[in-house]
Amino acid sequence: MEPEIQILWTQHKDILGGQLRIQGERLNEVLANAEQENPDIDYIKTCLKEIEMNLRRIRKTCVDS
Repeated sequence: MEPEIQILWTQHKDILGGQLRIQGERLNEVLANAEQENPDIDYIKTCLKEIEMNLRRIRKTCVDS
């Protein structure tokens, strides 16, 4: 692999990893909320929908690359 391509791939992996970590952190927040005695169901629904949309966007970016 040429050096320029290697640099771009490394940057792409770093961005992808960062985006996936963010979604994982959000899932942990949702899980913590769900495990509370009185979970905020609206918050959980909203966050899960946002996470789903973000993961779809990440997947589309990977497929299109």
